[in-house]
Amino acid sequence: MLTEARRRWRFDNLSALEILAHVQHYGGPTRLLDVSFNPLVALWFAVEKKFDTKGDPRPDTDGRLFIFDATDRQINLDAKWGGYELPWETAPTDNWRRGLPLVWRPPSYNDRIPAQNSAFLLGGVPQVYAGQNAKYRKAPGDGSSAGLWNIEEVRRATSVTLSMNSLDRAPRKDAKPTYTLRIAASGKPDIRAALENHYGFNAASIYPDLYGLAKYAADGIAI
Repeated sequence: MLTEARRRWRFDNLSALEILAHVQHYGGPTRLLDVSFNPLVALWFAVEKKFDTKGDPRPDTDGRLFIFDATDRQINLDAKWGGYELPWETAPTDNWRRGLPLVWRPPSYNDRIPAQNSAFLLGGVPQVYAGQNAKYRKAPGDGSSAGLWNIEEVRRATSVTLSMNSLDRAPRKDAKPTYTLRIAASGKPDIRAALENHYGFNAASIYPDLYGLAKYAADGIAI
């Protein structure tokens, strides 16, 4: 995709990550995962009203928030990460494959990035040393093999390997725990109303560009 972006679309003046950020913005497949440094923005996306291709509203379903500890994980567009080639293709380090995830707060390439306080998570293919067969827990349990994923199963499922933690369990000092919160479908309408009435979050503030207006107009026809 990067080769085609430069050869046929002539975006050969942009760094690799900058191209991927634009492709991600318009819905293309990349290794970047959209996140926000603002928990209220993340909550808005978790309860956002969805519409089908005809513009008809879909029924609410349970949502979920994921909270990542990205302390000391932020990257900048320096010589390694801001270069012409994909940074993980040139010189992937052991930390790139084992110390995941990393987070990138991009410049304001478009209006949505500052409006959403956007960032991207970057993950590599999970790696283990020779002779190891890392196990990842699928769910809380007794730690038996039936409740664990081996390294090949993890690699087929994700490029961002995370260890879920609970609020009543203190993690190791060097750990970067991840938490998740479920949002009941029945609570979404009230949360949407509170986010707009008390904090001003709505489609116009989250999607402040003309594309956002066009999509809102298309969905609004059926409302």
